[in-house]
Amino acid sequence: MNYYPSNKLFRAGVAAGCLCASFAAPVSHAQNTTQVVLEEVIVTARKTEESLKDVPSAVSAINADSMKGMGLNTVADIGNVVPGLRINSDGDSRAFVQIRGIGITLQTPIQPGVGFFMDGIYVPYTSAVNNNLLDTAQVEVIRGPQGTLFGKNTLGGAINVISKEPTEELSGEVSTRWAEADDSVGLSARVSGTIIDDKLLGSVAVARDESDGFFKHLTVGGGWDARESSAIKSAFKWFVGDDGVLRFNASYGEYEGPGVAYTPVPNNDTDASNFDGDSRNSFQTESLAKITRINGTYNAPMTERTDLALTLGYDKRDLTESQDRDFVNPDILRGNGNIDEDFLQSEIRFETQFTDDFRLMYAAFYSEQSNADTARTDVIPAAMSTFATRDVDDKTYSVYANAFWSFAESWELSGGLRYDKIEQEGTLSSSAGTLDRSNAITYKLDESPVSPMVSLKKYWSDDLMTYATVAKGVRAGGFNGGAVPSGFETFDGDEVKSFELGFKSTLAEGRATLNMAVFFVEHEDIILNDLVPDENNQLVVVNRNQGSLENWGVEGEFNILLSSSWQLGAGLSYISTDITDDPTGTFAAFNNEALLFQPEWTANLTAAYSKDIGVGRLESMLGVFYTGKQYASGTEAPSFTRAPELDASVVGNLSADYIIGNVSVGIFANNITDEDYWSSYIGESVLSAIGFEQAIGVKAAPRNIGLRASYSF
Repeated sequence: MNYYPSNKLFRAGVAAGCLCASFAAPVSHAQNTTQVVLEEVIVTARKTEESLKDVPSAVSAINADSMKGMGLNTVADIGNVVPGLRINSDGDSRAFVQIRGIGITLQTPIQPGVGFFMDGIYVPYTSAVNNNLLDTAQVEVIRGPQGTLFGKNTLGGAINVISKEPTEELSGEVSTRWAEADDSVGLSARVSGTIIDDKLLGSVAVARDESDGFFKHLTVGGGWDARESSAIKSAFKWFVGDDGVLRFNASYGEYEGPGVAYTPVPNNDTDASNFDGDSRNSFQTESLAKITRINGTYNAPMTERTDLALTLGYDKRDLTESQDRDFVNPDILRGNGNIDEDFLQSEIRFETQFTDDFRLMYAAFYSEQSNADTARTDVIPAAMSTFATRDVDDKTYSVYANAFWSFAESWELSGGLRYDKIEQEGTLSSSAGTLDRSNAITYKLDESPVSPMVSLKKYWSDDLMTYATVAKGVRAGGFNGGAVPSGFETFDGDEVKSFELGFKSTLAEGRATLNMAVFFVEHEDIILNDLVPDENNQLVVVNRNQGSLENWGVEGEFNILLSSSWQLGAGLSYISTDITDDPTGTFAAFNNEALLFQPEWTANLTAAYSKDIGVGRLESMLGVFYTGKQYASGTEAPSFTRAPELDASVVGNLSADYIIGNVSVGIFANNITDEDYWSSYIGESVLSAIGFEQAIGVKAAPRNIGLRASYSF
C-alpha cells in the first residue's frame, strides 16, 4: 500500500492558497473601523478544554445562539454549515452521515462510520441526528479519524453534542414557536440552579413538538410527514471533596414520525421542482422510537500531576416501524419491524503532566451492545408473511494513549495509538408463515485493529499556527438480516488512512479568523449495500465490502467582525474522489469519481446583525447554504449503468428577534426562496427487482415561516 499521496496534497495546497486569498482579501478593508474582537471559541476536541485555534485538526463549533439564528434545530441541519459534513435522511429512523466522503451508513446493520456522541458518550445509531436538540450548549464536529481520542467507529470523524451545564444561580427559560407551512407547534422549558449550597447543582429541561407535515398522503389522506415528539432531560453537577466533580445526565424521549418515507416520483424525474412531494404509497408508514439515556462522568485529581476521569453510559432504544417495502401503489409488500437495542459503555482515563513540556493521556474503554431485530414482510397478493431475525451481541475492549510533547519553543509533537478487540456474535434466522427461530444460525466476527495518529504543529506567531496530521480510522463489520443469500451473512470492517495539512490564523487585530485544511484519504473495504440474487433468482438487498477509493480536498472557514453590529461568516468545501478498486462494479455508476450523496462543492455564508433599537435590542441572522450537484443511489433505466444526478441547491434561512429585558419575540423563515431539492432519491434499478422501473424519493421541506417567543429569568 502506498502511504504517500504523491502530488494530490500539492494540488490541494494550491487550491487552499487560492481560497485563502479570496477569503482574506476583504479583511484589510475592515481595518481600524472598530476595536471589537471575536470571542475565543473553546472546544473539547482533544478531551480537554482548549481554544479552537490551538487544536491541530479541522474542528467546527456551533453554539446554541448560532443554531437558533440560522434555524438549525437538529444535528442533521448542522450539515449545512460545517465544511465536509454531509447528512441526508429518508425518514426519522435513520440518516446517512459522512465527513469528507467517509463513513456513510445506509442501513441499520452497518455501524455508524461517523461517531456520534452526547457529552462525550457514544450513541450507536445514526437516527439520533434527526432528533431536536434539547438543552444543548454547543455542537462540535471533528473531521478525520478520531479513534485515539473518542469511543468507537470514528472512521470519518466525530460529532459531539455538548449539553448546557447547571448554573449556580436560579435561572430558567420558557419558549414557544409556531410555523405556518406545516402547522407546527413547539414548547420547551428549562430551569437550573443550586440544590445544595456549594455541593450540588441541577437542571431539568422538557420539550414538546408537533407538526402536521408539509406534504399530503394522496392514498390515505393527511400529512405523510406529520411528526410529534416529547423529551425530558436532567443534569446534575456534584462537587465531591475539594476538587472532584461528578456530572450525571439522564433523558427520555419519544419520537414519532413517518419512518423510511420514499414515494414514487412521477416520470422518474430527477428535477425536484417537478415533484409535489406528496406520498403515493399504498399506506402510511410509521416510526416510533423510545430512547433512554443515562450517563455519568467523574473528574478528580489523583496527584499534583495526574488527573482521573471515569465515565459510565447506558443507552436504550426501542424502535417500531411499519414500511411500504415496494414503495408503490398497488399494495404488494408491507414491512413491520422492531429493534430493541441496549448499549453500555465505560471508560477510565488518566492524564499525567510529567514535565512542563510533556503530557500523557492513557485510557481503557469497554462497550457492550445487544441488538434484537425482528422484521416481518407481508406479501399482500399472496396473503402470506415472511420473517427474518438478527440478534447481535457486540463487545469491544479498547486501550489507547496520546502523548503531547512541546519539544521546542513554538513546536508540539503529539502521537496516539489505539488497540481494539471487537467480538461480535450474530444469530440469524428466516421463516415463512409464522415466526420460527428453529433454523437460526450463529456467526462470529473477531477483529483486532490498531489505529495510530501522529500530529505536528508549529506556532509562527500568536496569530498563526500550522499543523500536519496522519491518522488511521476503523469501523467494525457486521451481520445482514436472516433472509440474505448464503455467503452474505457477514461483512468485514473497513478502514481509512488520512493525511491532513492545515493552518489556523487570527487576522485584523483579532476581528477575523481564517482556518484552512487540505486532506487526502484512502478508504479500503468500503461497506455499502448492494442487490444480489437469491436462490429463486430474486434480487435481495445485502451489505458488503465493495472496494476502495481515494479522496482529496480542501476546506475553509472564515469569520469577521465588520463592526460592533455586523459579523460575517463563510465556509467552503471541495472533495474529489477517485475509485481505486471496484470489484462489484458499484462505483462505475458514479463514473468512478464520486460517491452517493457527496457533492464536490458545498458552501455557506452567514450574516449576523445586532443593534440596540428603542427600548430593546434586535438580533437577526441570515444563512445561505449551497450544495453542489451530487449522485443519488440506484441507477437509471433503461441502461441501469448510471446513478441519478441531482441538481445543485441554494437554501436560505432568516430570523429576527427583538429582546426587551427578559422577553424575546421573533420571526423566522426557513428555505426563504422555497428551493426545490431532494432529501433522498433512489433510481429505478432498485424497484426493478419486483417488476417496476420506478424511481422513488423524499423531497425536502419547502418554505416555512413562523413566530417564536421566550421568557428567561
